[in-house]
Amino acid sequence: MKDTIMNKKIIFTVITALTISMVALGRARNTDLVTHPGDFRDAVMSDSDESLKSADFETGIPAIEPAGQNVYDPIPSPALNADPSAISATDAKASDKKKDSFAVPYRVTGTVKKEGEGFSFVVADGRTFKLLPASLEIQKKAEQLAQTGASVTLDGWSRRLDDLSAMRADAFLDPASNVTQTWRDKTQREPDLASGGAGAFTVNNVRWGKTAGGDAYDWRTAVINPALVENVYIIQKPFPPEIIASHAVMLFTFKAGGVMDSNGNASRGLLLSVEAMLRKDKPVDLISSLKKEFHILWLLTTEEDYINFTCGVENKKLLPYELLLSPGQKRALLEDAITQAVVNRRGEYYHTITNNCIITLIQLLNKVLPEASRIPLFYNPSLYNPQAAMPNTAFSGLVKKGLAAPHIPELTPANYKDTSLWPK
Repeated sequence: MKDTIMNKKIIFTVITALTISMVALGRARNTDLVTHPGDFRDAVMSDSDESLKSADFETGIPAIEPAGQNVYDPIPSPALNADPSAISATDAKASDKKKDSFAVPYRVTGTVKKEGEGFSFVVADGRTFKLLPASLEIQKKAEQLAQTGASVTLDGWSRRLDDLSAMRADAFLDPASNVTQTWRDKTQREPDLASGGAGAFTVNNVRWGKTAGGDAYDWRTAVINPALVENVYIIQKPFPPEIIASHAVMLFTFKAGGVMDSNGNASRGLLLSVEAMLRKDKPVDLISSLKKEFHILWLLTTEEDYINFTCGVENKKLLPYELLLSPGQKRALLEDAITQAVVNRRGEYYHTITNNCIITLIQLLNKVLPEASRIPLFYNPSLYNPQAAMPNTAFSGLVKKGLAAPHIPELTPANYKDTSLWPK
């Protein structure tokens, strides 16, 4: 019996490794990439959609005033300003061992502009990013589009979650083919930064449990004080087939008053879940998510909400692993997590390997670690590292590397109401 189970584990592992190898090989290669001088770094990208209110998807993010360098910070906090281009200009790139990898799938509608010898792409809401044609054919098409000024859908890839300044253009499509999803499942909303400064973030659309006596979810404005963060956990949420599949989330716990709603109600913690945006017409699965099928969503909830939702509504379990970080690292990680969560990612897609729940969290974690401790995203230029791209492998890798403690007792549908078992 044990041999049979072991054989199944080996088969699953081999299949998954082959999938990662094939997908990463196709995505990480940049054959015939045409590059041009110039740098247009003022961009994060989004689909244009006139039906969306501009207030729902802000293009400008208020600056966060520096709270002061902590004496035990291993590196300067990369998130003292909420401008994503400012973050990517610091030490963020050190977490990616392949200089020219493009890992974040995008499909956006706008116009091509000629910029010297190169091109930029301007979305209808005014955001602009550098355009890197993937071939001479695409370059010629970009020249034509720049002359006509015609609206077009750009199918391509950006580099990393915190470096959305440029996009590799793989194809230009008919704008009619780019359908913007305006529907939201009741459990999902994009967080929005209302204000930042004086050492605190004020964030709209934080999920705060269900409404009293109803089936709807309560979305509140939360004030988060990074100075009061206490611990950070990375949590595994298994789902079938559990041998290879699980979701990963990051939880920040706080001292009293660290997370408050606008009415003064407190939460124990703030949780980040990077996930696929749900659709009415199609369920999320590992294979469909290899294609541009599901937009990405950075969801913020309270600790109480997520534990009750997972164990009480979904009847699933949670395995919390405490990250072994200094106080300064915890604060820097929290600041960057919030900063990235409120970036407008309209047009960005979830991807099973290259832009998933765990690789995004690993990239955030890498930015607060000394270089020698960082988890490489690649084994080599064409092969992703499973300890960065696969949740089940990543959790054991964090423990082996000394970055996380073994998981504390799991929370299940049978015991989750005992709050003494919750991460603290």
